[in-house]
Amino acid sequence: MTAPFLLIEAIAKSETPMQIGDGRSVGVIKYTRPYIPGSVIRGSVGLLLKRISCRLGEGENHKEGEECIYHELIEDQEGGHANAYFRYAFPIHIGCGGVFYPTPKTLSICKNPQCNYTINTFTASLDCPQCGKTLRPTPRYQCSKCSKLVNVPVQTFRATMTSIDRGNNTAAYVTDAQGEKHGTMHSLELVESGSQFKLEILLDSDGEKHKEILTRNLESALKEDGIGASKSRGLGKLSVENLTIKELSSDTIQKRSDLLKDANVTVRLLTPTIIEDETLRIETMLEAARRAYSQVFRRGKPSLNEPKIEGERFRFMTYGGWSLKENRKRRLHSALEPGSIYRFTEVDEELKLALSSLERCYAIGSFKTHGCGQILLS
Repeated sequence: MTAPFLLIEAIAKSETPMQIGDGRSVGVIKYTRPYIPGSVIRGSVGLLLKRISCRLGEGENHKEGEECIYHELIEDQEGGHANAYFRYAFPIHIGCGGVFYPTPKTLSICKNPQCNYTINTFTASLDCPQCGKTLRPTPRYQCSKCSKLVNVPVQTFRATMTSIDRGNNTAAYVTDAQGEKHGTMHSLELVESGSQFKLEILLDSDGEKHKEILTRNLESALKEDGIGASKSRGLGKLSVENLTIKELSSDTIQKRSDLLKDANVTVRLLTPTIIEDETLRIETMLEAARRAYSQVFRRGKPSLNEPKIEGERFRFMTYGGWSLKENRKRRLHSALEPGSIYRFTEVDEELKLALSSLERCYAIGSFKTHGCGQILLS
């Protein structure tokens, strides 16, 4: 492979309803995410690859030179980065072909439905400049192509189910004060079947030799094993359509950089970004951009000129999940929320090239292979 990265793109279409929980619930109702985190896709593919390619027991390691597809693509046994980066799969806007990404936190909209004025600025006032009514945050997702704003970019519904006591293989129940048993139920918010998501997986040059195995197991894992909650009840089955594999060469990155005509560049976080500092320092972003540039152009890290920060708006969230390696819940991390946005001025051509490399081929912070730290430039 002459290019430093391969990009696997496809459309993931839900064949059955699915529930990708994030821990939010009200009473007996468990809510779903309207997108598929990269860690969920990585987990599904990783479990299948581990079953078919890795024969190690607990505490064992491969011998030097022994090839294992699972440890190369999913979980490097030496603690380094694996070769596959599973990005978040966001819903596709079928009407125009765009993708619904988290809305920038600088975007506000007038509460007055007769006005509906929108403003995108770091210094927005509390009142609408057009009608004088109060401004409020916009809906949570915006189409990348037509800019349509929606709170829930997929169709959802609720299904009520009987809770199961798996230890006794019976319906779960609770006992009241009088000692009488009552069955328990719960409701799942489900993404409707037929929903479509843009699927992306990055492969570096070391993982290129496994691209056919990865794509075959991707299709098999999503369609047969499924993702999300209640897979044993038939939920979470997806088909993979229109799969393509293309090279991300230095020419591709150069063309992306050329689209940034202005010296002002806005960086929007698309996925949770886990960093050690209290905020995203410019040094952290520049270091990630240097690494991306170095990998794409296969040369030493460039000495980038530091731009000026014109504005920033961000919020924090907690990020957790399931550790495939340790087979238990991962400890919670503090992360910058998707939609957090930073605007830089005096951005020269070399920095644009480095940021474009970061957008297409790398990420910021920890858990990059899980899809964290994705950015979008404008």
